[in-house]
Amino acid sequence: MKRLFALLAVTFLYCGSASADSDVLNDPDVIALKGYDIGFVGMSLRHTGKGKEMVALCNELLKSDPHNPDIHFEKGLQLRWLDRDQEALESYNLAIKYNRDPLGEVYYERGQCLEALGRLEEALSDFEKAIELGFDLRDAYFFRNALRVKLGYYRKQRENRLN
Repeated sequence: MKRLFALLAVTFLYCGSASADSDVLNDPDVIALKGYDIGFVGMSLRHTGKGKEMVALCNELLKSDPHNPDIHFEKGLQLRWLDRDQEALESYNLAIKYNRDPLGEVYYERGQCLEALGRLEEALSDFEKAIELGFDLRDAYFFRNALRVKLGYYRKQRENRLN
């Protein structure tokens, strides 16, 4: 029940239904949000146009738990949503460093970020790593194959077969 309260309190605070000077962020149950809990809050805020507030919340939570891979991952998602790709890349790198589970999802998201930054070879490598780690989202295969086409991999294979 405490976990549910923490989720709702943070969501209401940042969606504008609670006082901005609320003591919610100092609540130990809020500070302890991890994994899908932080993802739930992030998704709620992202879809209500409060991505900047979620980045601020992530920064606040990272002060007390700087090695939390889930918070770094969620911060990366929010930053991507805000078109702040370079900053998102840094967050994804930290989520990988601190071994977020499932790790394949981080590689997939970082691949999208790298592609947006024009770093196509690195993006391709991340999509392949995501698939290798078992991230079975159809989009990972789609983006991997689209990058292979964009980079001319299939054309080179065909030319090699013809020669």
